[in-house]
Amino acid sequence: MEVVQRKNGLTVNGHFSLVLIPVFLLSAAAPALTAQEIGRPLSCADRSIVASAVRTPADVRTFVQCAYEFVREVGFEEARRAFHEDERWRSGPIYVVVDEVTPMSDQALTFVYPPDPSREGAPWGLLIDGFGNDWFREQHRIVSNFGEGWMYYSFTNPETGRDEPKFAYLKGLEWDGTPAAIAAGVYPRDIPGACGSEEVNATGLETEPSPERLREFVRCAAMELESQGYFATVTLSTNPRWRSNSIYVFGLDTFGNMLFSGDPDSLGSGPGKSELDANLNPTLEGQDVVSVVNAFGEGFLYYSTRNPATGVLQRKVTFVKRVASRGLPILVGSGFYPDCPLAGCGGSGPTGVSTAAACKAARETLAGIPAMQVDYGFYTDFNPVSYSVAQAQPEGYEPDLVAAVETFSRGKLSFNALEIGNPFSGIWLKAAQGPYHMVGGGITALPERTLDADGRQVIRFGVGHISFRQSLLVRSESVISRHDDLTLQHRVGVLRGTTGEKRLLELTGIIDAAGFIGHGTRVHLAESGSLIAGDPGSESALRIAAGTGSVAIATRVRLVPAANDRPEVLYFNGESELISALLEGEVDAVARGELGNRVTARDTPGLRVTAIDMEDHERGAFSYPDTPAGNALRVVMNAAIACLTANGTVEFSQWFDSSGTVFAKRAEELR
Repeated sequence: MEVVQRKNGLTVNGHFSLVLIPVFLLSAAAPALTAQEIGRPLSCADRSIVASAVRTPADVRTFVQCAYEFVREVGFEEARRAFHEDERWRSGPIYVVVDEVTPMSDQALTFVYPPDPSREGAPWGLLIDGFGNDWFREQHRIVSNFGEGWMYYSFTNPETGRDEPKFAYLKGLEWDGTPAAIAAGVYPRDIPGACGSEEVNATGLETEPSPERLREFVRCAAMELESQGYFATVTLSTNPRWRSNSIYVFGLDTFGNMLFSGDPDSLGSGPGKSELDANLNPTLEGQDVVSVVNAFGEGFLYYSTRNPATGVLQRKVTFVKRVASRGLPILVGSGFYPDCPLAGCGGSGPTGVSTAAACKAARETLAGIPAMQVDYGFYTDFNPVSYSVAQAQPEGYEPDLVAAVETFSRGKLSFNALEIGNPFSGIWLKAAQGPYHMVGGGITALPERTLDADGRQVIRFGVGHISFRQSLLVRSESVISRHDDLTLQHRVGVLRGTTGEKRLLELTGIIDAAGFIGHGTRVHLAESGSLIAGDPGSESALRIAAGTGSVAIATRVRLVPAANDRPEVLYFNGESELISALLEGEVDAVARGELGNRVTARDTPGLRVTAIDMEDHERGAFSYPDTPAGNALRVVMNAAIACLTANGTVEFSQWFDSSGTVFAKRAEELR
C-alpha cells in the first residue's frame, strides 16, 4: 500500500481528461448520453451510484461522497452492515473503508474493512506501502489539513494477488465520536505502473468490450509507443497482446497519414490509407475527426469499417489518443465492433451470426469476379502445415484450406500448386516474383516481412488463418523444461530467418526487444570468418528479426553468446536436417513452432515437446503481391477463409481432430 503525494491531484495523470473527450455521432446511431455525460450530477438519493459502476476518478469521488451521506443518514451500525453486505457498496476490488484519523499512525483503529472484518475495532499497526510511505500518517496529514483529498499508493489487489498502484479519495467524518476518514479507491490499469499484459490486452478487450476497457487499452498502447519509440510500432502491430482477430492498434500522424497498423487488411502507410480518412471512409460523412482528436488530445469516434475478422462492414467504436514519441506527435487508436457476439469476432464461443454474415459476404465477393487460375506457391518442408512427400502433391493444413476454397468458389478459383523448397527464409517475398500469385508455408504475418531489401513494400499478408506458439523439441531424457534452463553448455538448432529463431533469441536474452544482438556475441558465417556484435546504435551493431536483419550476417551458421547463461545456436537449412541433428546429438534442442514439434514428437520415438511459449502467439497467413491484381485476390481469399474458418474459430485443432476433413466438409455445406 503506498502514498504518493501529487501537487495537482489526479490531473497529474490526466484522469479528468474525460471532460474534454468529444463524442462524434457518425454513421450508426450511438447510445443515448447519460445524465452524468451531459453534466447533470447523479443523485446519491436515487441509488444510482453503485460500486460495480465505479471506474474513473470522478466515479470514486462521487462514490465516497455518497457513502459519507449514507453514514449520516442511517447511522454507524447500519452503515457498517451495508458496507459489508450490500452490492451497492461492495463489488470486487471496490469497497468502502473507514479508519481513525490520528497522528499516532501505528495506533489508528480500523472501523470498516470489508476484505478482512477481523481487523475492525483494533489498530492495524504501522502500515508501510510498496513505495515505503506510512499510510495512516499521510491520511492524517491530508484529512486534518484539507478535510478531504486524493491518496496514491500501492496495495495488494484482491483480484490479482499482486501489489499494484491504486488511488483513493478520502473524506473526513466523525465515526461514533472518533475523528475518522471514509475512503474508496480503484486500481487503474492505464498508468505506467499498472499496464500489465495479463489485464490489458487485445483478447480481453475483444471478449469483454466496453468504452472503459478500450480507453485503458489505447492509453497503455500509447505509453508503450512513448517509452519504446519506433521499435514499439512493430510490437503494437504484431504482438498478440495488441492484436487479436478483430482488435488491432493503429498509428497516424497529425495529418491523418497512416504510420503503422495491426490490421491484416491494412492498405499500408501514407496518405489515404486510414479508416479515419473521410475521403476513404464515407461513413464519416466528411467530418475531419483527426483534427478534432488532435486538438482535444484523445476522444471516442463512431463510424463503420470492414471488420478483418468477419470481412463484413460493421459499426466500430474507436478511441484515439495523442502521444509524443521521440518528440513527434502520433495519434494511437484502436476500437471494437459492438455488433460482434459476446465471445468476440473470431474469438472462441458462439459465432453463428458473424459466420453467416462472413459466408454471405464471401459468396457475394466470388459472384462478382471472373473465373481465374491461381498459381499457389507452397513450402514443401513444414509438416503438418505445408509439405510434400517425394515431390508429390501438397499436403497439410494450408493445402487442405486452399482446396476447400476452390470447392467453395464453385469453379471461380482453381489453384495450380507450385513447390517451394528450402531455405524457408524469405519465401513470403516470392509472391512478388513470378510465377506465383500467392505463397503459403506456415508463414507468420509480420509487417517487416512485407518489405524487400530496399525497404519497399512488395507484398501484403492475408487474414490470419492459423496460430503459432514457439517451443523446444528435445530428446526424451533431456532435463530441459524452460528456456531459462539453456546455458552455453547447450546447443539449439534453428532455421535462419524464422519466428522460431527470433523468439528463441528473445527468450534467452541473446537479442533485445528490437532484435539487436547482445554485445560481444560472435556470429560465425558460412563463407568462413565471423563478426562480433557491438552495442545497439554503434557501427558494429548487429540485428536479427524474423526474415530480416543485418545483411552482414545473412549467411550465419553459428552464434556464440558472450554470456555463459545463454545457449549456442546452430543454423540448418531444413526441417529434416534439424530433426536429424537432434536425434544424432549434434544439438540439445530444436526451437520451432509447437505444431510442427508436436507432430514430430508423435511420429518420432525418443523426442518430446517442452518449453511452450504461452505468453506469445503469432498468426500465420498467405502472402500476396502488393499490386492491384494481388490485392484483389487477397480480398477474395480473405472472404472465403473467414467463412471456412468461422472467423478464426475453426482452425488447426479442428482440422487435426477431423483427420484433415473439416474444411472440405464446410466448403460443401456453405457454398
